[in-house]
Amino acid sequence: MKNLKKYMIVIILFCFCYNTLIAQITEEEAIQKAWEFVENRNLNTFLLYFNQKTVTNNDEISTFNKIIIFKGNQSYAFFIDEGPLKNWSHECTYLFIGCKDGEIQTVNWKLPPNNLSEWKCLNEINEPPIKLFNYRKI
Repeated sequence: MKNLKKYMIVIILFCFCYNTLIAQITEEEAIQKAWEFVENRNLNTFLLYFNQKTVTNNDEISTFNKIIIFKGNQSYAFFIDEGPLKNWSHECTYLFIGCKDGEIQTVNWKLPPNNLSEWKCLNEINEPPIKLFNYRKI
């Protein structure tokens, strides 16, 4: 009887740990969800950034003149620059994807994070060619 209780406890703990591991969203899955989010927005030109540090409740993201305070469970953080060829300030989105359940939260903003160089850029854009003035026509 004593051994049966031990086995039951071990089985219950194993099931709990297994379910916890299964429920986690991997970094690759979060990046895939971010790409799907961007594709659904139908943006012509954009840059998608990924912060390799997750954010938790009350974490702060500093921008030029304000701070975004994240409210939610531990999440992967993304930044979408919706006008990379424009000067700031312009439309951008902070995208948070929950580590446990993949829940998506967004914050619409006008400025990039102060530490954007620490974020990993996941794509490139082709800048339009610069048309030079032809002085020979003068």
